[in-house]
Amino acid sequence: VYKRQVEEEDEETSLKDKAVSKRKGKYPALEPGIRLQLGLLAGKRDLKVTSDSGFELTHGSPFVGFGGRVDFVFMKLGADSAFGGSLLGGYAPFTTIFAENETYPSQYARLGAELRYLKAFSETFLVNVFAGGEAMSITIDQNRNYTGHRYIMARAGAGILYQVGPVLLELGGALLPVFSVNNSAGAYGEVPGLTLGFEPMAGLTFGLSDDLSVSLRYSGQIFSAQYPEPVLPIDAAKSFDVIHSGLISVGYTL
Repeated sequence: VYKRQVEEEDEETSLKDKAVSKRKGKYPALEPGIRLQLGLLAGKRDLKVTSDSGFELTHGSPFVGFGGRVDFVFMKLGADSAFGGSLLGGYAPFTTIFAENETYPSQYARLGAELRYLKAFSETFLVNVFAGGEAMSITIDQNRNYTGHRYIMARAGAGILYQVGPVLLELGGALLPVFSVNNSAGAYGEVPGLTLGFEPMAGLTFGLSDDLSVSLRYSGQIFSAQYPEPVLPIDAAKSFDVIHSGLISVGYTL
């Protein structure tokens, strides 16, 4: 009797597993759902502003704060593709140190959103195409040298997702058409036309259970801008700005 009861329980468990598998489909990453991620944000910013007459300003500061990301799939398109989206953000207070040990409170902030199209080519390999927008700023308290940059931009790019057991690898890149560049509240003048930035990105996610995960993500944003008519008493200037950021987060899937 006991053996028959165990066999019936095993059979019932097997049927449940098959039902769950059937409900999830062949590609779990394409199933509608939401993954919330929140954790520690750390990064470094390096800026160089120069002019033809020899003017030069550099700014480099590390920052540590918190960041998060929400990834969701809201519509399947057949068996092997889906539409989704992402929300991303981060904030970090830090201290800027200029020459002669002048220190100023500073902030890094980032907020973006994008729509995503996911296409599966196998059970382990998917392609992600995305487009959206973002605002990013590094601001420094009022001083005579430099008070920060603000960028408002679009985002458009693609990447790959490779799943091996509980480990998900993500690699990708984006073009960042920048519609607005504000350097020190306009002190360096207007940036004419459209500025193009670039962003390499990578991520590694470890699934701890069906609901919990730990992720490591990297993003690097690169901008170059021209200022033909600065308000400051310098001639035409240009800036080269690189922001590296990493996010270590815990994720929960709804």
